[in-house]
Amino acid sequence: MYLNKTFNKSFLACLMLFIFTLSAYSNELLILPKQNKEAVSKIESLILNSKNEIKIAVYNFSYKKFTKALLKAQKNGVNIIVYFDNKKVKEENDTYKLLKKNHIKTILIKDKLHTKLAIFDNKTAYFGSANWTKKSFKENYEILYFTKDKETLETLNNFLSNLN
Repeated sequence: MYLNKTFNKSFLACLMLFIFTLSAYSNELLILPKQNKEAVSKIESLILNSKNEIKIAVYNFSYKKFTKALLKAQKNGVNIIVYFDNKKVKEENDTYKLLKKNHIKTILIKDKLHTKLAIFDNKTAYFGSANWTKKSFKENYEILYFTKDKETLETLNNFLSNLN
């Protein structure tokens, strides 16, 4: 009987620790520039490990590391949609042109698109204050939030659907 109670308590403690660990990884906040390397690595990994679809809406996008990762993901069969601010593209359009040239779906938004968000395989969302530029990640004070929360994913997907 004592062994059974000890086992049950140990099992329950392990189960609680497992659940806590899972919940800790379903939401993550990173602060730039201090966590720059971690943030870049996480976004690059989410891009490269996506299997089906990536949706991105970002005001300023010029970070070559992310562009290269998107091109690689697209070659692996991932459907990618990138929403761009029309006025910003008129100022800086190298990334836009490169993605478009490589048959990645690009959508220009005529109204001010100041959003910075991405959804990976409809399982993980990222949003925050950082544009996808090297300077934003390395020099600016920014926040990045990653979540697997289904309600948040649904809300963000609805937001993107209404951009067209």
